Amino acid sequence: MSRLKNAPVVHKMLKIPRAVFENLIEVCKREFPNEACGLIAGVRENGVSYAKKIYPLKNIAQSPFVYETDAEEVYNAFLNIEKSGLSILGIYHSHPFSRAEPSELDRRSAFYPDMIYVIVSFEGGIVDVEAYSWDGEKFTKQSISIEDGN
Repeated sequence: MSRLKNAPVVHKMLKIPRAVFENLIEVCKREFPNEACGLIAGVRENGVSYAKKIYPLKNIAQSPFVYETDAEEVYNAFLNIEKSGLSILGIYHSHPFSRAEPSELDRRSAFYPDMIYVIVSFEGGIVDVEAYSWDGEKFTKQSISIEDGN
């Protein structure tokens, strides 16, 4: 199936099974006080992205304010996602000390308009998770639905 160049995927909602969502939160908590990062894999149907699995990546920057991934680790995750028959839906990272909204650095490093960007915040000790789409110029908040079952 081909798509017109520069025609980004339209995301209406991100649906995540409860077990995958809880795993995402736990992975981010384990990296605290540093930012956690990784990939979200699943399938897309009619504008809805169905997350099936997360692929945690090591934050080689080991920083609470920025994340950086190892190219070989990302490549291996891409291969595993492809072998599993899934697609890369998005990128997640945590904000240990700030809101679950894109920072200026997040805006400058958003290169993939077809991805959903999920941010997990621990600001003030409260877990907050938000999803955003990127159109090449701005982020737009997307709905997240935590689903029972898979």
